[in-house]
Amino acid sequence: FKDVPPNTPFNTHGMKVPINIEKYNEQGHLVESHKSVPPGISDIPTGPHRGDVIETPAKGYRDGGVRYSNRRYKR
Repeated sequence: FKDVPPNTPFNTHGMKVPINIEKYNEQGHLVESHKSVPPGISDIPTGPHRGDVIETPAKGYRDGGVRYSNRRYKR
């Protein structure tokens, strides 16, 4: 999300897997970070700085799902 205003809350409603949320200021410095945020969380703070928010799959979900034995199942 480009150019997010200061103190804009995010949420994970409608998500199916945990995500990481990171906010970078205009100089490219990390100013807020939340790791492995589960689905259904409201009002995740993004801090008092304007910047870009990047959401990525949490560890364990980056390759398309959870691996059970040698099979991969997407959820």
